[in-house]
Amino acid sequence: MVYEADDYYTFKAFSNLNYSVFAETLLLYQIGSIDYHDFVNQFQEISLMTGKRSPLTSAELKLYIRTMRKIVDLYKSLLAEK
Repeated sequence: MVYEADDYYTFKAFSNLNYSVFAETLLLYQIGSIDYHDFVNQFQEISLMTGKRSPLTSAELKLYIRTMRKIVDLYKSLLAEK
């Protein structure tokens, strides 16, 4: 979620533990630094208790995509204000 304060914006990610991993993995895949196999292996939920990886559920993936769209829209609106 994106929140607007008086003079700044703040972000609240749906998955604060894996958010940075997902963002980095997506970026590396987009710029061609990792292949599809590595992308799929890293774009997974990691259990803190067992360390096991599991694919994101459909709902988790949709929530991640919606979050990314909100962030892109926010940046576009900030650029349009200048």
